[in-house]
Amino acid sequence: MVKRDISFIKKEGGNVAYKLNIETLWESELRDELFVCMPFALKEKFDTINKSALEAGFKGGAKKADRDVNAEMIMDNILDGILNSKMILFDLSDDPKSTKKQKRINENVLIEIGIANAIRDKTDLIFIRNEKTENKLPFNINNIRYNMHGDVLDAAWLKEILKKAIENQIHYKTNRVRLTAQTLTPNELMIMEVFGRLPEKYWDNFLVPIFEDYEKKSIEGIFRDVSGFEIKITQRSIHRLLDFGIIRLNWSPDGNEISYWWTQHGYNVMKYLKKEKYTEKKTEEIYATEFLKGRRKNK
Repeated sequence: MVKRDISFIKKEGGNVAYKLNIETLWESELRDELFVCMPFALKEKFDTINKSALEAGFKGGAKKADRDVNAEMIMDNILDGILNSKMILFDLSDDPKSTKKQKRINENVLIEIGIANAIRDKTDLIFIRNEKTENKLPFNINNIRYNMHGDVLDAAWLKEILKKAIENQIHYKTNRVRLTAQTLTPNELMIMEVFGRLPEKYWDNFLVPIFEDYEKKSIEGIFRDVSGFEIKITQRSIHRLLDFGIIRLNWSPDGNEISYWWTQHGYNVMKYLKKEKYTEKKTEEIYATEFLKGRRKNK
C-alpha cells in the first residue's frame, strides 16, 4: 500500500491519523450498491440479484468482483466491495463445481464471510440459500440466519428482503462511526460543532481563515465561536478530519475556491455524538460573527 508523507506533521510533534481499518482501502462514504459474494458460475442468478437490487433502491445495483473491468486483482476488488458497499449479500447455496457425492459452499464465499463478519456490522450482511441445497454449514457459521429461496431465485421475493434490510440499517451506530467519534480531539470536535451543524439551506462547506507563520512553517486559522471563545485550527486538525473521511475537498458552490465539505460519514459521526443541526435563529447568530460573514447560501 502507498504510505503517506507525514513529515509535515512530524515536524510539529504530532501524529498522523491513519484510516481506522485496512488503511487506504476503507473509504469514508459507502457506495450505494449491493456487493455479492457467490460462485462466479451462477451468472443468471446474479442477473436476478442485480434486478432486485435496482428495484429495492440500490442506485448502483449489484456488483460482483469478477465483473469489474479494471486491472486490479480480484482479491482487491473483493476487499473493496466488502468494505465500501452499502450492503453485502452472500449465497450459501451449493457450489456448482462441487462433486455430486459431497456438496459444499464455495470456499471463497466462506473466506469472504469471515472478512465481512470481522469488519462490518451485522445489519450490513444478508445471506440467501437455495431450498435444494445439500451442503451442511460449517459449525462456526451454522447459526447464521439466512433466507431460503426456491430452486429458481424470485426477483420480487429478493427485492422485499433487500428493502427490509435497508430499513434496518442504522449507519450512525456502526462500529466505523463509533471508532471515528472516539478518536477525535477537542479541537476537531469544535470544528464540527461550529461548521458541521448548519441547516440544509446553508452551504454545507466551509473555509477556514488562514495565515502562514514562516518561523514555525505551519498554517493555522483563528476564529471565534458565537460565545466569543477563541478557537485555533491547526493544519493537523484539518488533516485528521480529512484522513478519517469526515470532510473532503471540493470546489465551493460558486466554483471560485477550494473548500472543505462534510461527507455522509461526517454527518453520521455528528449524529452519533448527538450534534443536531442548528436552528434558524442560532444560525443567524453564527452568521453575524466575523468568521462566517458572507458565507450564506443564495436562496
